[in-house]
Amino acid sequence: MIIAGCASGGSGLVYARMPASRPRRISTTRLSPRRNIGNTQDVAARTWFREHGYKFKEKGGSLTVLPLSNPDQLTMFRKKEIHGAWTVEPWVSRLELEGDGELFLDEKKLWPEGRYVTTHLVVRREFLAGNPKLVKKLLEALVEVTQQINADKPAAARVLNEELKKETGKAMPDAVIARAMERVEFTWDPIATSLRSQPRLHTKSDS
Repeated sequence: MIIAGCASGGSGLVYARMPASRPRRISTTRLSPRRNIGNTQDVAARTWFREHGYKFKEKGGSLTVLPLSNPDQLTMFRKKEIHGAWTVEPWVSRLELEGDGELFLDEKKLWPEGRYVTTHLVVRREFLAGNPKLVKKLLEALVEVTQQINADKPAAARVLNEELKKETGKAMPDAVIARAMERVEFTWDPIATSLRSQPRLHTKSDS
């Protein structure tokens, strides 16, 4: 059961800097070895390319959509083995700053008022029914932390990067974290309408 939002935005289509041509190999984010397709970025990418006249290779066309882990995306992007990637922050910023990529389409341009859900806070109905006070405290903490983040994003970015270093042994470049934080809206609003509708499938130049 969705009890609150956490974040909105932060995904988009990044192209490698190369001579303009129709892309032939695009990556989407692979979340697990058991699930190659069907995640949020994969659905958005396939829908957008189909609506813009592309035909997928498995249907006799020329465009391959290749689900990859985020680190593999960056590696293949640098080697020019893929022409672009539809992914989510901080990987959008990493492809730009570490892979010399260019953001072609920020997904927020496809949604009313530029807002769509990226992350939700979810609990089981049974847990909510059995622990209403605990869930209320969880929501209060979420609101408090969200307000703190939005009040001072540079400070929040430093805390985030310190935690990343503790968890992974390596921090991200400050420029990547800063850019990613600016593209993501931190909110407890679940933006429910975005769960029930499809985005407007055109870029700004198509409108």
